[in-house]
Amino acid sequence: MAITKQDVWRVANEIDAAGDKPTAVEVRKRLGTGSYSTITAALKEWVRPESEDDGQELEPVPTEFEERIAQAGADLFAIAMRIAQEQFQAERDAWAVERAEIEADREQAIRLADQVSAELDEAKETIKALQAENSAAVAERGAAFAVAEERARTAQALRGEAEEARNLAERLKGRIEALEAVISQLKPAGTASEKKTKAKSNSESTGSGE
Repeated sequence: MAITKQDVWRVANEIDAAGDKPTAVEVRKRLGTGSYSTITAALKEWVRPESEDDGQELEPVPTEFEERIAQAGADLFAIAMRIAQEQFQAERDAWAVERAEIEADREQAIRLADQVSAELDEAKETIKALQAENSAAVAERGAAFAVAEERARTAQALRGEAEEARNLAERLKGRIEALEAVISQLKPAGTASEKKTKAKSNSESTGSGE
């Protein structure tokens, strides 16, 4: 923003009131802007408040002084620009290093995420396989239990049938013995043929004795 004579005079009055000599450098420092040529030209027209009644005029600033002031301002500006550029380059280099580190960390994180994802998929497949094996084992155990229960029922039935057969055999044995006893009681002492056979046997025994 351009400055006016009034701005320069106001600041010059403040500097003078503080007991210091208003200079183009100090005025610009306080204003924060403005060219040295503009400030110097305004200071040439500035009159100290206490000297207004004396009618004395401010001596003009030598041209050499103005040139040196302008050169000093240019040199300071060049130094400030160089420092700013160096600082900017340093910050840019630091950011490049930081960005490279961030990119490396990002790539490492991506690789780690891929590895974890692959391990997770492998774990899921392993879990599925184990679940399938467990289901098959459960089915086999169930089938084995069913067979065992069927065999147990069959053995129980066979034991029942065997016990019933033994009981039947015992009953039949008792009946057979009872029938044999009855038959033995009803059987005659001997038939006629048996008597003849017995008599013949006795006669043959007697003849052979003589």
